[in-house]
Amino acid sequence: MVNKRSRERSANPAGGSAGDRDRVAGDQPDQPLNSPADPNSRSLGATAQAAIEKHWAKAGRHEAAVLKDQDPEELHQMRVALRRLRSAIVGFAVAIDLPKRASERAVGQVARILGELRDLDVMDEALRDRYLQNLPPEEQPLLQTVREELAGQRQKAFGRVSKTLQKREWPAINTALDRWIAQPRLRPAADWPAVVVVPDLLLPILSHWLMHPGWLVQTEGRSVTDLSLLEWAVIHDLRKVAKRVRYQMALFTDFYGSDYEQLLGTIGDIQTVLGDLQDIAVLENFLVKTIGIQWATDAPVWAGLLEQQRDRAWESWLKLQEQFDRPNQRERIRDVVNRPCLNS
Repeated sequence: MVNKRSRERSANPAGGSAGDRDRVAGDQPDQPLNSPADPNSRSLGATAQAAIEKHWAKAGRHEAAVLKDQDPEELHQMRVALRRLRSAIVGFAVAIDLPKRASERAVGQVARILGELRDLDVMDEALRDRYLQNLPPEEQPLLQTVREELAGQRQKAFGRVSKTLQKREWPAINTALDRWIAQPRLRPAADWPAVVVVPDLLLPILSHWLMHPGWLVQTEGRSVTDLSLLEWAVIHDLRKVAKRVRYQMALFTDFYGSDYEQLLGTIGDIQTVLGDLQDIAVLENFLVKTIGIQWATDAPVWAGLLEQQRDRAWESWLKLQEQFDRPNQRERIRDVVNRPCLNS
């Protein structure tokens, strides 16, 4: 195990392309965990230690660049690393005994503060790259007004990120995890062979997602604008649960084969499509607050572009929803998760 001083030297350099808030496309693929090469020989405790150290180290690698605030991708990758760290803390809770300062809640708080800044960056990227060149001259001043408002909010959000990383929650998390990695405290379940108990860790959260009421929202013959506020809130929560399921499942990819990777990709598609719908709703609300309730009348071309984008995302969601309604689909998913690669 590496300590806090050596983690930056021993970690692989990070790369990747910019992505939307919590999109799969923007997440860098996980590298193999620093534990025994054969998954069948790993204990649950060793797997947990390797995952926590890996994602903590990755977050630390991006910290300095985030504070320089020159490349939004650095912020995105640190946020992803913190989400993966949080998922590892939750997913391996049965096997590890972490200090309170390194709890799931503490890590999640830092991730949320970084997320507020990331959300503003993503919105500005969309305004600049997706809409600016496609609007007529008479609508571009409205877009510029929105970007100026975003810039003001971003300045405040970056101030919160800077304080969090330098003076508040993050230094305490770093100290706690540094000490824990040097001398980890484990629970009795840490001795279990990981490959034996992985399905038991994954099936409860996967079942919760498959039984989510978001799957039951009637969509046939309806557009997204036909949904009630309650129906949209339920679908939005389905996306958040999908995100948690994907991060939990990503902890165990090296215990499974191609069918598992395909399932993970499909869950990522659901997260992306529902995230696109959420992004559009957030942008429209921001436009109302910044320009006024009549913004669509003042910018009809812009409103049309948003409507087209929303319709495409909704059609993609309908196809995915139909896919999960097919006979035996749930049985197939359970079968995939129940069959890790035991000596295969």
